[in-house]
Amino acid sequence: MDNNIPFIHLFETILGKYFYDVNTDEVVEVSEPVYYYLKNGEISINNFQVETEVKSLIKRGYLKSKKVQETEHPLTKMVPYFLKSKVNFLELQVTQNCNLRCEYCAYSGGYYNRQHAKKNEPYLDW
Repeated sequence: MDNNIPFIHLFETILGKYFYDVNTDEVVEVSEPVYYYLKNGEISINNFQVETEVKSLIKRGYLKSKKVQETEHPLTKMVPYFLKSKVNFLELQVTQNCNLRCEYCAYSGGYYNRQHAKKNEPYLDW
């Protein structure tokens, strides 16, 4: 792969133009001129707006040309310890009284029709 070609996948919807950045595992919305610049793989940037937006994307860690070869979970080095401690079973029971409020959780409070309750019973709507 050419070192100047970013490791991305371009796509568009009726709502806008986007690229999926493989290295960051993120979808990023871009302006139409930047989308076509990335799609056509032009070597030089003639438009100041496009140049500014592309430089901003690069500064934020997008559009890298090298593919990540290997990733490692932060606790990988702890696996031998966990195996030696003979932990055989772990059960997590998520209740309606969860206090974490993770942004990605449907019950985080970010939705008007789903809120955490004060119940210590497990969710039954799975």
